[in-house]
Amino acid sequence: MYIFRLSFIVNYACHINLDVDLEIAARDVEYVEVLLSKLMSKKISFLKALHILLVYAKKNGIEYNKKWESVFNVEIWDLYNLLNDDFTVTELDYMEFQSDRKNRLEEYGKNVLPSDIPNLIENINNIYRDIFDEHDKWCVENGFELIIKQFDAKKNKEFLDACVERGCVVPINPYIVIKGLLEAENPYDILCLIKKMKSEQKNNWLYNFFFALSKENVNKEMFEELYEFLKNDINVYTGSSCYRNIGFLNKFMYLEPNIYSIICSKLFEVCNEKDFIVSCYFMELFNKEEFSPERLCELFKLNM
Repeated sequence: MYIFRLSFIVNYACHINLDVDLEIAARDVEYVEVLLSKLMSKKISFLKALHILLVYAKKNGIEYNKKWESVFNVEIWDLYNLLNDDFTVTELDYMEFQSDRKNRLEEYGKNVLPSDIPNLIENINNIYRDIFDEHDKWCVENGFELIIKQFDAKKNKEFLDACVERGCVVPINPYIVIKGLLEAENPYDILCLIKKMKSEQKNNWLYNFFFALSKENVNKEMFEELYEFLKNDINVYTGSSCYRNIGFLNKFMYLEPNIYSIICSKLFEVCNEKDFIVSCYFMELFNKEEFSPERLCELFKLNM
């Protein structure tokens, strides 16, 4: 019911901006404000609806009580505004807005302090949980990644620590964090942290760890960790979407030349029960842009 009422506010605001009787809309103000008072909260869903209403009302000369402006004086709204890409409530055209948004997000990422990152993740989580529009969700994912791409090793470490402790519900690409960390931190320390994650995204982080791992950091112990991850990823995975490029096995071939045959045999054993995750691994294997027929013959020659 709450979401339905917020949708009514948004639809009503959009109609104000169309060809409607503005005198009637002006008389509606006191009744709309009663509804706003009943719905008022610090959640993004309410703040977004209120913002759209006030923008379109002001644009058409309809005045609402000034008190509503103070509702936006919260940190979470500033962050949402940074991530949002709705240029229609600004005076910029689309391309100008996108350029400005990108610059603001990058500047934010450069200036955020490591000590602020746990609070940033908490606010991002709260925003993401409270939005239902798929485009809105994309804006948060895309904007958050732009922020994270500006992080140095110290910020990436704080980010990973906070993800382990609090969880991050926004499905970002972990590679952008892990790649930078591997250049500055001990790989085993990073791996141990990721393994402590309790979120559904844990296996995606582990996959990206092995994908980003340099050949110089591959050894027998790391090979055993890889094998343990693959067994778990194949047998336990319950998600509905993921990306797995099996080519990351290349860096382990000097330890086990037959690694492709070994892993593919394990995949084939469970293909009926775990068809989705198995197909994710096999998809790239039979992508001729990644693996030519000659390359496949070379990889599996020990079993031919």
